[in-house]
Amino acid sequence: MSYLAAMEYLSPTALHRAAPASAPRRDADKGRLIDTTAFLNHLAHRYRARPVYALQGSGHSDAETARTRNGRHLVVAASTAGLAFSLLNSHTKDRRAQIGFGLTDGDAFLLGPAVFVKRWLGAEEPISEMVLRYDQTMFALHGRLLDWHPTRAALQTMAATIAKTGYLNRDAYPTADALLADVDLHGSALSSAFAIFKRMRDGRLDARRGERRVKGIGRPDALVYASLVVLKVFVDTGKHARRIPASFDFGTLNERRPRA
Repeated sequence: MSYLAAMEYLSPTALHRAAPASAPRRDADKGRLIDTTAFLNHLAHRYRARPVYALQGSGHSDAETARTRNGRHLVVAASTAGLAFSLLNSHTKDRRAQIGFGLTDGDAFLLGPAVFVKRWLGAEEPISEMVLRYDQTMFALHGRLLDWHPTRAALQTMAATIAKTGYLNRDAYPTADALLADVDLHGSALSSAFAIFKRMRDGRLDARRGERRVKGIGRPDALVYASLVVLKVFVDTGKHARRIPASFDFGTLNERRPRA
């Protein structure tokens, strides 16, 4: 995957600045927590994956009472082969931890399989099981998406579906044209999916008539959800177009949807 040659990894300082709650925890074992730094160290050792993205939200219902070091946060690590490993984590009992697996270009990420994990059991075994089950599928999917060049009509249809279904909590949703603004209409499905995800994340998008401009996605759970939806829509459309095997299945969106 040659486009990964210029991938920029996050230093520990940059990682903790973007997501303060990802810092090492001395009380992880005692509090039955998933230590995000320990999780990333495991990925680096086992899968040669290093962090490329981190986000910690502040606009949640308990923002005024939750301590920053306990907040919900998302980290994404990329392997040298272009596989993405995500952890949606927090250190409060009312928010569930979730790991995901997918594809990345070092900036955007598209998640397929995603499972909730019990903090007291840790995340190492679930990620190992996920990789064992899906790594060959992900490599094959990468190739299929790279070889497939959707028509403009197909991109318009996919973008419209993503606009309507890809926002976890929305007041407005963007037009299909807004999501396609940075898409090479002659490019691969993979590059198009990454470009659409980046538009959703970065925001400032034209909305439907009568609605305000759509902001970028600033919540970790909502960003995970967006990545799940974008990949699902492309995979479903690819199956219908016979560009992706029907056997490529990651479970229902409802099963993988981030929850409190």
